Amino acid sequence: MKEILELIKEKDYAKEQGYKLLESYASFAKIQLQFQQRLVTEQDYIKSLKNFLNVCIEVLDFLEKIEQQDRKG
Repeated sequence: MKEILELIKEKDYAKEQGYKLLESYASFAKIQLQFQQRLVTEQDYIKSLKNFLNVCIEVLDFLEKIEQQDRKG
C-alpha cells in the first residue's frame, strides 16, 4: 500500500484516489483488530479484506489509465 500511496503522491489529480485507499485501509484495519479480538466473524474479516483489495486494484487501474494517457498525449 505504501508504494501505491507514493505513486498517488506524485500525481496531484489522484488525491481523491488516495483518500479512498486510506479510508478503505482504515476500515479493514478496524475489522482486522475486531477479528483478532473475536468481535467479528471470519466472514466479516474476509469481506473487509476483499473490499480493501478491490479498492487497491481500482486505484492501480486508475493510475495505469492516467499513465497511458500521459504517454499518448
